[in-house]
Parts: sequence; structure tokens; C-alpha cells
Amino acid sequence: MKTKLHIVGLRYYGWSTRMAEIFAPGASQNDTRMGQKLFLQRDHQCVGDKHAVMAWSPTDPVGHVCVPDLPLIAGVLEQGGRDIVTVRIVGLDERRRALVVEPEEELPELSYERRKPTAWTWGGPVLPLPMIWAQADHFGRMMSLMANGELPWDEEIVTRYLQHTVTDLSGDAYSKRSLLAQTLLASPDPIHVETGQELLAVMDHMGSKEQQSAWYNRIATSLTNSPEAQHLASRCAEVNMQQVLAALRSFPSEIGCEWLAGNSELFVHRLYYAQIPRTDILKLFSLIILYTSACRRMQSMPVQPTIGLSVGGPCQMSVEQLTNKGTLLSIEQARILPQT
Repeated sequence: MKTKLHIVGLRYYGWSTRMAEIFAPGASQNDTRMGQKLFLQRDHQCVGDKHAVMAWSPTDPVGHVCVPDLPLIAGVLEQGGRDIVTVRIVGLDERRRALVVEPEEELPELSYERRKPTAWTWGGPVLPLPMIWAQADHFGRMMSLMANGELPWDEEIVTRYLQHTVTDLSGDAYSKRSLLAQTLLASPDPIHVETGQELLAVMDHMGSKEQQSAWYNRIATSLTNSPEAQHLASRCAEVNMQQVLAALRSFPSEIGCEWLAGNSELFVHRLYYAQIPRTDILKLFSLIILYTSACRRMQSMPVQPTIGLSVGGPCQMSVEQLTNKGTLLSIEQARILPQT
């Protein structure tokens, strides 16, 4: 029996406007794509997973092999001396919103070891959950109840959910948005389906290269314009800056390193696609606020919370300056330096 694999992420590659049609009941029997050849190749550009495998048509990308199926194919492409595996579309999985494909030949079983996540911790002060994210969670729960017919449909709730959820880029929020979109698209109510398509479009728009900086600035504004962020910034002199820098440098997917290096475009790109848990996102932003606040303090500038895209916030203080014992600082300012 040949291995069956699932191709997900179809909406990112030009299929978003046709999702309702593709996954309509009975589509698998009538769809002209059944039997079409696709080609599986390693995706070396994927920032979140070095084992990622992309499916291509003869001319365009279609999606990625879902993570649970990667052990069935990644070993073949990584160790089997092959650059490509040809598969055919054999069905649709409505629950996963995925294409089901089958290799044209039996594949050898080759060892496959998932890269273990880098152990990452930060035990210092952290921003609390921002109110706008809590509100997005609430409106998301209301949307789910509305989609299941447990609450009457309310356009104001839909509008507010779409406005609030775009400020949360965490993997947790992404999963909730995807599940809600699937529920809406599976509904017989045309209004639900239309809203599901709109939600997918919003998610696609958030991930577009042209919108990533604007989207990040909305997040920065929502997080830094709060008393909690002001309080966190004021504590920068109490924190060991060597620990802050170590935590930034070791943050998953080298996201903290990209920010420290001033690679703003790559920083935002990785931050969006790495699907970081919400708790770690808040820790990352807390570290950036502490770092930039320490920079401002050392230059006798007003301490203000910022998670801007420029390295070191507005003051551009280098890592060497922060960690160099020879820097001329007052006794009070020197408390942020590493202890030896």
C-alpha cells in the first residue's frame, strides 16, 4: 500500500479564492485535479522548519506537506539521494483543508529525526497579556458560538474580531483563526462562508511582504502604549543586561539575532512564519523593551518602551557598548552591566 500525504497551506499559493469550491461536498468525485501530478521538493527557504517539504505543480508552488506526514517523506529527500518525488492527487481532506497525494512508487523507509526545539527561557520581567489580545480571544469565542448557531449572527462582533486579531501574530492565535475559518467555510450559511473567506484573506494579507512592517507597527503600538510597558521600561536598571542579550541571541529561529543585527525585514518575516507561542512572543517583546530602555538610559535619554524595527530602538546602542566594562557610566547605570 502506497503512502498517502497531505498538502496544506493551499491558500498561500493562489487557492484562497477557490477554497469553498474545492472543499464543497462531493468535490473529490468531480474535481478535474484528481490524478494531477505534483512534485515534492525540500523547501530550503522555510525559516520555521529545516525539514519542510513543498509541493509544486509543473509551474507553481501548491503548498507544504503537513508536519505529521513529514517523517514519511523528509528522510527520502534528505538521505535517499533524491531531489524530487513525484506524487498524484488522489483526494481532498475537508477536515484538514488539504490535498491528499500518493507517490507514484513505493518509497524506502529512511530514518528521520526532527530537530528538537532549542531550549529557551527567560525568567525576568514580562509584559502581561495586552487587553487588545484578550478582546480578540473574546470576540473569537463569540464568533465560534455564532458559527455553530449558538448565538445570533452579529456583524459588529465580526468587524471587531477582524480588527483585533490582526495584532496577534502568535502561533496560538494563528491556529485559532485557521480553525474558525474552517468552521465558517463548512457552514451551509452563505454569510458564514463569506466571512470565512474574508478571514482567510485577512490572514493572507497579514503575511504578505508588503504589509509585514505596517502590521508589526500596529502590534508595537498596541503593546507599548500601556502602563505595563512603561513600568517594564522603568525597570531596565534592575535587570542584568548580559542575560537579556543572551536570551535575545538564543531566541528560536534566530529572531532575536536578526533584530540585534538590524535586519528588520528578515526579523519580521521570521517572527510571522515561525509560529512562536504567545507566551514567548510577550517575552521577546519584553526583552526588546528592556534592551532599548537600557540603551536610552545609558545615553541619558528619556526611558520609553519601544519595540520598533530599528536595532536598539531610537538610540542605536551597540551590543559591545552595553557589555563593555570600560564604558563610562554612572554607578546607577552600571547596574545593568554583567557581573563578573
